[in-house]
Amino acid sequence: MDKSIDTTNKKFSRWTALGKEKVDKKGRLRWFCRCDCGTTRWVAADSLISGGTRSCGCLRVDSATRHGLRYHKLYKVWIDMKSRCSNPKNKRYKNYGGRGIKVCDRWLNSFATFLSDMGEKSNPSLHIDRINNDGNYEHGNCRFVTIKESNRNTSKCKWWFVHNLKFTSLLDASEYFSVSLTTIHKWCCGKKGESKPKKGCYSKLKYPIEEDK
Repeated sequence: MDKSIDTTNKKFSRWTALGKEKVDKKGRLRWFCRCDCGTTRWVAADSLISGGTRSCGCLRVDSATRHGLRYHKLYKVWIDMKSRCSNPKNKRYKNYGGRGIKVCDRWLNSFATFLSDMGEKSNPSLHIDRINNDGNYEHGNCRFVTIKESNRNTSKCKWWFVHNLKFTSLLDASEYFSVSLTTIHKWCCGKKGESKPKKGCYSKLKYPIEEDK
């Protein structure tokens, strides 16, 4: 196969070649591609040309519309999960794909498998949450939780130190002192232009995130 071919923006079914290529350990030429759903991956060039691969797996999911899966209430959860891990244009990518968080291959390629592993949500207000905040979206590391539980585990949460006592969330601190969330925030952060934090009160990021360079 001629490696000099410029494949930039060339379409192969749902794949779009992005102009980067490499040869793997088995001597097989691979092109870096983006699927229409946003997933990026190194794909074997011969499979692209022959039509052996037509998508990252989302095409199989779309074919499941005959059985109504695309209209399942968790389908958008699955799509959003993949987007924030693989699409740099997603506004939440920095805190997911930008931190190295991925969707496991088992789920990446099959909504049906994701649905089978996660099961149905017991109520519509639940959200998907990773037990290990630095781990991937995969079976055994994900669950459906309330917003309250999710906020206690998110990478944006902070440690809240109030009168030198350490709390895992703003909510925990407010419940301990029987005051509002706003009061705890004011004690720890002050109020812009009006007051400074109280002595012995401050906050600290649980999971510092490096800025893009």
